[in-house]
Amino acid sequence: MEPPTTKIWTLVWHDEFDGDTFDRSKWDFDLGNGFYDDRVHGWVPGWGNDELPYYTSEPENVQVRDSSVFIRAVQAPLHGCGYTSARLKTQARDGRVLFAKRDGRVEFRARMRWGKGLWPALWMLPADDH
Repeated sequence: MEPPTTKIWTLVWHDEFDGDTFDRSKWDFDLGNGFYDDRVHGWVPGWGNDELPYYTSEPENVQVRDSSVFIRAVQAPLHGCGYTSARLKTQARDGRVLFAKRDGRVEFRARMRWGKGLWPALWMLPADDH
């Protein structure tokens, strides 16, 4: 009987969040509270999920420190929304894909708070998704 083979993984992308800012070649922010959907020719408020925050890149909502990302929802009115928070993605606002991988192994570590009205999430969406 042959010994089992061990799959060798090749690291193709990583971010250890060293320093105190985001690597803008890897990350960008969704700003606002929705998007224009060309398929339906209309505005989709709340990103299609009825999300309440207005997303910003402000330090009050998102910071890099101690090799971690901290995202904070704040009860603060902005542009008709009662809250602010942050949304990061690996696609630039101009549509450029900063990172996409079809196959492979993905690892991340996250600690998220829970409570009424909170919906912390990490999503893996296709590159052509809003």
